Amino acid sequence: MLKFIYFWEYIYYKQNHSQRSNFYGINLDGGAMELTIRKSTFDDLEDIKKIISISRELMIARGNPNQWGKTRPSLEVLINDIEKENSYVCIKDGQVVGCFALVYGEDPTYQEIYQGQWSADLPYWTIHRLGSDGLTCGVGQACFAFAKEQGPYLRVDTHQENTAMIKAIKRAGFKNCGIIFVEDGSPRIAFDFLKK
Repeated sequence: MLKFIYFWEYIYYKQNHSQRSNFYGINLDGGAMELTIRKSTFDDLEDIKKIISISRELMIARGNPNQWGKTRPSLEVLINDIEKENSYVCIKDGQVVGCFALVYGEDPTYQEIYQGQWSADLPYWTIHRLGSDGLTCGVGQACFAFAKEQGPYLRVDTHQENTAMIKAIKRAGFKNCGIIFVEDGSPRIAFDFLKK
């Protein structure tokens, strides 16, 4: 069960000309754990790099060596996320324990979908580059909950070998929509969430 516990600070998003939350907090498991999500700054870059490195290692160890390999996402991509204000960090006890990008607007790799279809042809937010420290429970749940507060329609994709992420996506109520292909031509399972 999710419960709002923190405070709201509103900022102007140029992409869709509406107000969105900059800080978001939830209690997970009846208050046993407090996680806060906020926009990343360049002061967070080293922590983000560490989280991404840990996530790469975890993917490889869990039988998913191809999604991020040893080099993706690149430092350039992470910097670009911060510059465009699409980067977020998940905080527990003052420490960065997770990170992700939340991007509003058309994703080029989602223009074609195979073996299925999207639930709606509406403006959407896409969740990318979700990583955690591998120790803190609830990071994915918190990130998905935060994303759902930003707009009614979300999309996300992941590699077929990323079984942990597939479970987290489905647990968050996303629907399996089909297959998309990313920039290097490799397939990803595509999901979306449409708020009712």
